[in-house]
Amino acid sequence: MTYSYVPGEWTALAADGGLALLHPNIPAASVRAVWKAMSQRRPIAEWLEIIAGGGIISLPAFGLLQAGPDGVRVLVRGEVRAEVDDVEVVADGMNTWREHVVPAAGSFSLRVPGAGGETLPLLGGIVFADALRAHQPGVALPDGEADAVALGAAGSEPEPEPEPASGSEPEPDPEPASGSEPEPEPEPEPAVVPEPDEHEATIMRPEQPLASSAVDEDTFVGPSEDE
Repeated sequence: MTYSYVPGEWTALAADGGLALLHPNIPAASVRAVWKAMSQRRPIAEWLEIIAGGGIISLPAFGLLQAGPDGVRVLVRGEVRAEVDDVEVVADGMNTWREHVVPAAGSFSLRVPGAGGETLPLLGGIVFADALRAHQPGVALPDGEADAVALGAAGSEPEPEPEPASGSEPEPDPEPASGSEPEPEPEPEPAVVPEPDEHEATIMRPEQPLASSAVDEDTFVGPSEDE
């Protein structure tokens, strides 16, 4: 199911086959509670209970629609008007609200008098609007609404990722040129032995002691026989 809306001042909610158009005086806390109930596909009676929490006398105008197995259930109060296919449901002259069930529907909408302007697509959520419509697939729509719904449906599907061209293969890494040989590794240079320093001290080994030339005092050397 797709949605479209006409921008305005009322609070419009669209989720899971349900629509709500709430008077601007309905507080934000109630709007959030209604949105939660709609998102959880709670019965339309629970939506009404949230809105009427402050009492019936001070209850602002509203419109509620929910699609179900038995058709579309409609609740409207005040100036809000509901349309289900060719059936219009209004609450003129009612002190509370008007409730009606339409057995089958291809599209259904909520609007307030004076709503007009460009129809915009909506994937779902909460917007400020004076008119809100839900469309079943395959339902013929006016040109303006048909274009908006088509645009919204196109935006809801992600674009497929491009596929690689057929027969394309990743380019191989370039091979080295034929006949090329790796460069030889440089030979290590011989280690340099440092020369001794001229100023370094020379270590001299002690020489063998000379034979003593001293003559013993008791030794007497006399004259030779030739003398």
